[in-house]
Amino acid sequence: MVYTVFIIVVSVVPLPQEDVEQPIPLILYNVSLGHIVLYVIAGILWYRALDVSYRLALAYTIVTPLTETVQLLVPYRYPCINDLFSNIIGLAIATIVIYVYRVYKK
Repeated sequence: MVYTVFIIVVSVVPLPQEDVEQPIPLILYNVSLGHIVLYVIAGILWYRALDVSYRLALAYTIVTPLTETVQLLVPYRYPCINDLFSNIIGLAIATIVIYVYRVYKK
């Protein structure tokens, strides 16, 4: 739970003002390794806290787009489809790691 709060807080901390406006790209061309790692860790921690259940799926579904959406309300923060895509890649990797762990745990 603490890590989830950390992700949300980091996502909404206002950044220093930038002179250049950040456009929202229409094409996925740049994934963020930082976002991927953050969400691999989050996915694994959520699994440990929630086990494989509807609650895990709910955490994946709510927190991922929430962290980008709330940036609409924060000065000098811009939601980015590439960041959302990177978050989803991180959760997909976490899901694969969890699956492999569960298969080999038996």
